[in-house]
Amino acid sequence: MYQRTKRLVNLKVLVVVEDDQSSLISQALNTTAHTHPISSMAGWEIKTGVPESEIVKEVHHHKYWGAIYVSSDDLSSNLISSFSDGSFYNTTNVVRAYYETGRDPNGMNQYIIPAISKFSFLYQSILEHKVYPELLANVSDSNLVNLRDNGMLTSYPTISITDASPLKEPVLMAPLMVGLIYIIILTFFQVLWFMKLNADAAKVLNPKSYLVYRALILQCNFLILSLAYTALNSAFQISYNASWSGGFGVAWMTHYLTMSAVGGANENISLLCFGILPPLMGFWMLSFVVLNVSATFSPIEVCPKIFRFTHAMPIKNAYEISKIIYFNSYRGHLGRYFGVLIAWVAVNMILHPLCLMFFSMRTKKKIQKAAQAGAAEKEAKEQKN
Repeated sequence: MYQRTKRLVNLKVLVVVEDDQSSLISQALNTTAHTHPISSMAGWEIKTGVPESEIVKEVHHHKYWGAIYVSSDDLSSNLISSFSDGSFYNTTNVVRAYYETGRDPNGMNQYIIPAISKFSFLYQSILEHKVYPELLANVSDSNLVNLRDNGMLTSYPTISITDASPLKEPVLMAPLMVGLIYIIILTFFQVLWFMKLNADAAKVLNPKSYLVYRALILQCNFLILSLAYTALNSAFQISYNASWSGGFGVAWMTHYLTMSAVGGANENISLLCFGILPPLMGFWMLSFVVLNVSATFSPIEVCPKIFRFTHAMPIKNAYEISKIIYFNSYRGHLGRYFGVLIAWVAVNMILHPLCLMFFSMRTKKKIQKAAQAGAAEKEAKEQKN
């Protein structure tokens, strides 16, 4: 959050004006974008000659957080002609705003939507107090009557807003935000739930079999927990089919990979902590949650650059995949998101046997030390007697 308001300009918003940037509407849009405080609420990027289809594509592909654009290159000239001859010109939907809340519901609602709303308000104020009075200065009395009768005097080309991926159900914010935190906590507690069973299994299995057992039981735990978590969301009428008809399966596997990524790390670190100093586990748990969620639910662009490490954290990538599942947002980086999760799972599985051997070695040393201390104490008592 530190100095976040100074970095709002990193949130690029495309503003497409007419080819003639000196025209009335283009000047109004340009003036609005460069007027304080609007100028500091987003990174307004002025362009000309960008077709609507390309604008929608650029926003959908996350090149821009949103766009404001004129739908016709003749908007200003048509407006001037209408005032000159007293005729009516339909200004509805001629200046448009486009964005997708599904790209980042929290960031859009907190930064982009307020910025576009205030941009629209100031732009309309400029039309009302500057542009229209200039147009009326040379209008004849007869044409003024016609303009008053046909409603042109109050028909401003205001900005019509299109949200192509709205947040239809507020309940979606639960699995998108706190639900991901619960995943970390669930995978931590599964370590404690299976401690006795794992200890009993270690007594009857040989070392190789025990390593295989621990790897299998860990992944089975995550598979079952992730299924329960996914089904729980379905119970609250959350749909997984925005992007894929079999979205439940995609969500299940996403939650499984997420649990395996964070849970595998929790499992390995718990073995190290319990082998060295058990209270360290609490420190790890707190640190791991903070590292995962500190910049996950805010646009990275408005955070200090050091927080770009978040792109490599499992919860961030699970969050991005979840937005695709729930909102059908841009899939261009889907391979990277799954790749990061799979990399965490692979590294955890490689390190797991090593951590088990370290825990076993430390446990044996503690047992031997305790046995030696007990023997020494017993010997001391016998000598005393």
